[in-house]
Amino acid sequence: MSTRSKPYTVADYGPAQLPQRYGIDNQARLPGYPEIGWQYDEQSHKARCALEDHVRVAQQTIPSHWPQPTSHPLAWTAGDLQSHEYTRQLTDADILELEHCLPISRGTFNVLPATTHGFNGCHNPLPALGTWLEEIRSNLHDGVGLHLIRGLDGEKYTLTEKARIFIGIAKKLGFEVGRQNMAGAKIYHIMDVTALKGQKQRPVFSNDGVPFHTDVICGILGLYYISIAQMGGELSLSSSWRVYNELASTQPDVLHVLSQEDWPFDTFGQQPPYYKRAILHFSAGRPVLNFSRRLLTGSDATPRTPGIPALTSAQANALDAVHACASKHALKIDIRPGDMVFVNNMALMHARANFHDSAHNSRHALRLWLRDIERGWPVPRGLMPEWERTFEDFDHISDHWSVDSMEEAVEWSMKSAESSSSCG
Repeated sequence: MSTRSKPYTVADYGPAQLPQRYGIDNQARLPGYPEIGWQYDEQSHKARCALEDHVRVAQQTIPSHWPQPTSHPLAWTAGDLQSHEYTRQLTDADILELEHCLPISRGTFNVLPATTHGFNGCHNPLPALGTWLEEIRSNLHDGVGLHLIRGLDGEKYTLTEKARIFIGIAKKLGFEVGRQNMAGAKIYHIMDVTALKGQKQRPVFSNDGVPFHTDVICGILGLYYISIAQMGGELSLSSSWRVYNELASTQPDVLHVLSQEDWPFDTFGQQPPYYKRAILHFSAGRPVLNFSRRLLTGSDATPRTPGIPALTSAQANALDAVHACASKHALKIDIRPGDMVFVNNMALMHARANFHDSAHNSRHALRLWLRDIERGWPVPRGLMPEWERTFEDFDHISDHWSVDSMEEAVEWSMKSAESSSSCG
């Protein structure tokens, strides 16, 4: 049942009752900005640390009730992983089964129920793939936190058919689909629309490299690469648990800063203009890092909103420490057309290399924000306002699926590029 009592516009960051429900206070002092940008700069990080070393109060240990550094399948570094642990190469028989059991070509996409709860054909059994899909689900929550499905022909299906396959597999995995903005977008087309718009766009709609971050917010991030760039665009993944373990052993003061509920997240002209919460949270004894660097620093295309609180020097140092540590342990994946990637967004951070399109090869990915009600990690209270913004039902928000044609996809992506409230 909807809990929204009055309509709101896409100029709202989220429904007004969420800050009231969770006691969010966006009043704060306005300190000067430290020297930190959207892209990580190692020299600036080192210089800032040298200036701060003599004044900061270092915490030498982490609290006893926090998770202590420990080994876990999710606390990996890239050298620990073998590709077979996170990759499924589809066979011809696998693909035939998917085509037979999922509603690949049955009318236009928009005839399906908006929530996809009634996605036609999703309850059809997958005799061979059913067990494997359950293994993927376990791997996402309790294994290494990612899975790559490889082998689909990127040119075989129409855009609508590709979306049906993607959402069908997500539903078969037991996931529900969330909205990605207040305009009701349930699926995002990640592509560079700079040339079409005539000016630089926010990162998700540009060819810029994207530093380590998590999406804000979902339990599982789904990406389906319809096509890839002429050059670049590699996907990097890094374990938040591994970063937590290393910082707990070497820079525990950074974890204390990350756990404070005073990080000012920019909403870029929406209402409220910013909100505060922590970056480090805990879920059933597991560390969770959740943040978008752009929402904390701004970017070239989306400068930080004037007059809202800046990061402190300690926060800038902590943000850079997370990126540096994540880069150290990152797994890099050279994406191929047709690749489908599912990532535990509570457990892993991700980054993207910059890329260059050509007339014949341009990068285009579909993105889903998903949750697993049955097996997903408990959502920390500090993340609940954004979580409900994504997954709770509200009046006057109509779900939108822009997958009936490439023209519609491009048009919707250009429209979405005008809203800057999501992570990228």
